[in-house]
Amino acid sequence: MKNAHSNQHSAHIEKVREQLKKEYEDLLSRNLERWQSNDDPMMMWLLYHAHYIFVTGGTRWALDPKLPSELIPGLSENKRFTDLLKDLSFILLSHSHSDHMDITLLKFLSECSVRFIVPDHMLDMIMERVDPPQELVSTAVIGEPLSIDGVRIVPFPGLHIAREADGVVRGVECTGYEVETQGRRLLFPGDVRDYDAAAIAKRASVDVLLAHLWLGRGSAGKDSPPLLDEFCRFVTACRPRKIVLGHLYSFQHADSDMWTERHANMVRDRLKKYARHIEVEAPIAGDELVL
Repeated sequence: MKNAHSNQHSAHIEKVREQLKKEYEDLLSRNLERWQSNDDPMMMWLLYHAHYIFVTGGTRWALDPKLPSELIPGLSENKRFTDLLKDLSFILLSHSHSDHMDITLLKFLSECSVRFIVPDHMLDMIMERVDPPQELVSTAVIGEPLSIDGVRIVPFPGLHIAREADGVVRGVECTGYEVETQGRRLLFPGDVRDYDAAAIAKRASVDVLLAHLWLGRGSAGKDSPPLLDEFCRFVTACRPRKIVLGHLYSFQHADSDMWTERHANMVRDRLKKYARHIEVEAPIAGDELVL
């Protein structure tokens, strides 16, 4: 039987889901129009739980771009939104899980002279399923920098494969990215299951860390998720000025694996133990952030 906290968790998720279904299309329309016209030095918009578009010094780019019509039941498909994304300069891809890839959108972008930065572990799949022009594809090789339109990109090993509490090894190969632009360093570890603080500490003193919140499989309805301290130690190890918590309200997951504002507040409270000075943001789909 579910405990009271778990019931409250599920009720909150349903409330946010229904609100997002009503508001998301208007939010997305406004945000894409702002993204198209905005030349601010450092801005980010969240398309969905872990799908980002950016403007950095006038360059428009994305990480794992995906439109959520297939992920939020009842949300209509709108080709107008897809068309607006043709102005991307380039996209970064991190890993092959379906909630991070939108093959239909990638096929469209491949016809619009958008550059693809594809990890070597994903290259064969992308070439087979999307078939972008070879001249628009750059392979993301660990440790080998790439420079595109004033943005310097350094791929590094992701930490998405780990032995979990039940003894099962789960995850897929993932590539993280360190991005330097406008005199700032952004760090994108991607989906992380192995909270190896020593590994992330090698990329110390970043301006913004985009960290995907995950506190243990099946633990979202618990009063005290088991990996809260591990997560906090991990995200503070690279001494970021700001942490942006991603992967909230991923509605394709079960309630027990869906992280919410409550969990973001847990992280904020626990971070006071590790690094009180770090600013923490927790956007959800449709939100805009100044980085």
